[in-house]
Amino acid sequence: MNENIIRARSKVDAQITKNAKINTEGVGVSTSDGYMIGDNGKANVLGKTTPNFRTGRSDILYSTKAASNYSILGRVMSHETAHAYSYAFGFPKLDIEKSRSFDSTLNDVEHLTIRELEYTYAAKNIVWANMKNGYTLMSDIKMTKELLQPAQKFLYNFLYKQFSPIFNTNYLYP
Repeated sequence: MNENIIRARSKVDAQITKNAKINTEGVGVSTSDGYMIGDNGKANVLGKTTPNFRTGRSDILYSTKAASNYSILGRVMSHETAHAYSYAFGFPKLDIEKSRSFDSTLNDVEHLTIRELEYTYAAKNIVWANMKNGYTLMSDIKMTKELLQPAQKFLYNFLYKQFSPIFNTNYLYP
């Protein structure tokens, strides 16, 4: 599975990887159904980025489910690379109030931006973007965007521009 991670990472523009300051990538301890345990104690995590604020670099772990499936791995790699990129550049984290979010995964502006850009990844890589494959409903994304406050909208637009090249990668699956 580490070979899959190396192969997928080789498709990402080298400058993006350099800017994201990724230290290591590998497969994390996963449950029998292929998920890692999240911060909430539930086995529902496909990838996890851990920043080291001392070194300014991030480590990324992928679940066995993600690392063994190229179409999932590409999306999760893009998602986690965006987090690493955000940590590397110190982008602020702005939470979204639960009453203004239409999906529990849209809890902050960074995740809102990433979840929308996952559709760019899907289109570029000819992947069926549906909830079964881990995608947030586009209608929930759009309704949440409509309720953003001015500072959140500004950050969303900024992050969208910064993260777009990450998700516009063609992984050319074997």
